[in-house]
Amino acid sequence: MVYLISFWNDTLRVLNGCKHEKLNKQALSKMKQIYVKADKVLVLDSEATACDESTSAFELLARIRLSNWLRRLWTLQEGLFAQSLLFLVGDVAVSLANILRDTADNKQHPPPLNDISARMWQCLKERFHTLLHRSSDLDTETQGSYTFDSKAIEGSINHILRAMSSRTSKFLEDEAGCLAFLLNIDIGPILNAPKAEGMMELFNTLDTRGKELEPPGCIPPGYMVLPEKRINIKGFRWAPGSLLAGPDRQRPLTSHPFKVPAEYPSSELMTRPSGTLCKYGLKIMFPGLRLKNIRENGRMNEFFIIDTPKGDDSDKIGSVPGRPPYTWRAIYSQDAYDKPWEQMAPTMADSGNIAIIIFSYSRSWHTALEGILVKVLHGLDGGSLAVSRLCRMIISETPEYGDHSWVREPSKRVDGDWLPVHQIWCVD
Repeated sequence: MVYLISFWNDTLRVLNGCKHEKLNKQALSKMKQIYVKADKVLVLDSEATACDESTSAFELLARIRLSNWLRRLWTLQEGLFAQSLLFLVGDVAVSLANILRDTADNKQHPPPLNDISARMWQCLKERFHTLLHRSSDLDTETQGSYTFDSKAIEGSINHILRAMSSRTSKFLEDEAGCLAFLLNIDIGPILNAPKAEGMMELFNTLDTRGKELEPPGCIPPGYMVLPEKRINIKGFRWAPGSLLAGPDRQRPLTSHPFKVPAEYPSSELMTRPSGTLCKYGLKIMFPGLRLKNIRENGRMNEFFIIDTPKGDDSDKIGSVPGRPPYTWRAIYSQDAYDKPWEQMAPTMADSGNIAIIIFSYSRSWHTALEGILVKVLHGLDGGSLAVSRLCRMIISETPEYGDHSWVREPSKRVDGDWLPVHQIWCVD
């Protein structure tokens, strides 16, 4: 009897170049099958093979964490789709699941939690949960800690994106195809699209699946505040061109709860929809501020104060918990890929057409919040706003009087109106 065994040797490279384009697409489209059908995946990396049976679990995890295998884009599939993931340690194959189990033994733990090694230990353990998907050698209790739902829902997408954030690739155009594998969506349209449009096609395919969900949508809204170069295509200028090699990309993707506060002063919760594509860009729901008259010098400073109306009941209510503050401070974040402030600063001619989307539902207004400065293009049905992204901003409450109020500098102040918590934006 003949048994067929799926086998992938990483030294067997996928053919590259225009002469082999058809074979290249065929090989890439079938690559996932290799990992899914493999009974075991054995990783040979010099960091692990340099160890032996006397090496502690802590050192072994640290070596694997620093290995080339854990920094490459395409090897992420090996860990996610492996039924059983093994590392060659010395001359012995050791299951990653067993290494993680060993860390549950108190004898394996480093000294107290205030020790730097203990903090590193926690970081290592948290990092490895992105590797395991359906490992058959994990028991039910452990599996619940290290697996995720493979459906294309926002939480699962965030999980995969966090796993990608420290990975790199020589060919950035590979990123969209690799993401398609990991998200279990059709790679065909992505392979057939021009290289420069691969990520755009990924979002289109992802959105098609997301709109079949209830409620519809699956694109993480945190994409808009990632400090990355944008896709320069109309309708997709909100989207980053890449998600690779950037630990600072993790936080914006995970800071948006699915249940958010209803309008003040209600204590009820409402469901936040995931992002969906529309004809104007990405449709999201977040609170924000719409700016009015730009004062004095005719051009906004890169840091400015926003004054919002206090209303007739201000003396009775005051600044109570849950109520947005009356005075805000906004600072241009000056990301590497954004234009200099002088080239994008709103002027008096833009008065009434500038807004800030605040990417938080937190009631801790005194903390620095992520936001983006946008230009209002026009209104839509139901109070929605079609806007274009200008740059990322940091927003926080500021005292009306004090060292940071700039009360004596009217050129750095602008009037603004607080928009609803459930404000709908369509962002290009």
